[in-house]
This record gives sequence, structure tokens and C-alpha cells, in this order.
Amino acid sequence: MAGSASLPLRLGNLGIVSSTCNAGAPDPSVLEFANKSHPGMVWHAAGHCDRLLFGISRDRVAVLQHVERKGAMTQTVSVTVPVDANGRAESAIYVDWVAWLLMIAAWVLLVSSRVQATPGMKLLKLKLADVRGERVGWLRAAGRCAILLAILGLNATIIMSGLQYGFSNQGGLGFILFVIGVALLLNVVVFFPWWFVRRLPRAPLFDILAGTRVVKVA
Repeated sequence: MAGSASLPLRLGNLGIVSSTCNAGAPDPSVLEFANKSHPGMVWHAAGHCDRLLFGISRDRVAVLQHVERKGAMTQTVSVTVPVDANGRAESAIYVDWVAWLLMIAAWVLLVSSRVQATPGMKLLKLKLADVRGERVGWLRAAGRCAILLAILGLNATIIMSGLQYGFSNQGGLGFILFVIGVALLLNVVVFFPWWFVRRLPRAPLFDILAGTRVVKVA
């Protein structure tokens, strides 16, 4: 993939976004980028979009679409590729991810500090502690956060992959209902594991694995 020497910072979809799009043939570097993520895909539509973020920052992207009709349903696959002013694909760092990482870092620092809580937890008179009720270190707090994010990511992957397969007419309504049932069961196991294993403490699975507890402040 063609790319610039530097990695420009972009705001992505963080904030108020207005877009102006025009159809047009994509640069070969854009096709190369899209084909890496979707090998063998035939792209039926292409265009360039200028996105204005917060009214101050411009973000230029190329959009490729594959449209396929299967029976009464239409399946669309879209790929968005960041491009430079000449329409060539380039690497970019989106601040969306930086904002999420800063939020996670702030959460870890707050719950592992003397306060042991975020402002929302403080308002609800809750705090994060270890199994003995003592303050947790930042490493344990980060581990709890990583386990929770992994479980949520697995949950989202199951749902999205299952729905995509089901709506493609390969699985059908029965498969979609099965996927929803699996996702619901996964959430029940995660948040109420003692329903299945009586000897487990009454805490979510990610707290049990991380050795933490969310407790009420006396």
C-alpha cells in the first residue's frame, strides 16, 4: 500500500461530522488496501468523501462498496480507506483510539488511587478493592479492565459474525436466534457465574479472575 512517510493524526468519527461524497475511480493503492482485508472482492461502487469534523478538521477518505443480492435480501460490504489530497491511500492514526486509551488509563489510575473510584462510582458510593477489601494496584486494575474488554470483544464478535452469516441467507432466522441465545448465555455466565458453580463468590467473572470486587463504601 502506498503511504506517506509520516502518520497524520485524524479525528475519525469523534464529534460532529459532515460529509460530502462524489463518485470516482479509486487510486490503485486504495484497491490494494481494500483487497488486503477482503481478498477476491469485486467492488461495485467507489467514491471520495471529504469529512469536516467539528467544522475545523478535514478528513479525506475513499469508500469502496460491494453489493450482492441474495434472494430478497441485499448484502453490502463497505471499506473506508484514508487517502491524501491526491487520493492515494495513506496510513493514519485516528484520535478515536487515543481517546479510548486515555479513558481506560484514567479509569485505571482512579480506581487504583487512594480514592479507589471514578466520579460515577464515588457518586454511587462504590469503590474497587481486592478480595480483602484493600486498595488494588494499577496492574491488577489494568488486568481487570483487560479481561472485561476481552469478554465484551468476544461477545461483540459472536453477535456481529453470527448476524452477518445469518442475514446472508446461509444461516437463516434459526441461526440468528441461536447466535442471540449464545450471546445471552455468555452474558449470564459472565455476570452471574455463581448460578452455575455454587462455590464461586457472588461477583462477575472478570472480578473473580482479576481478584477484585466492587464494594459499597461504608
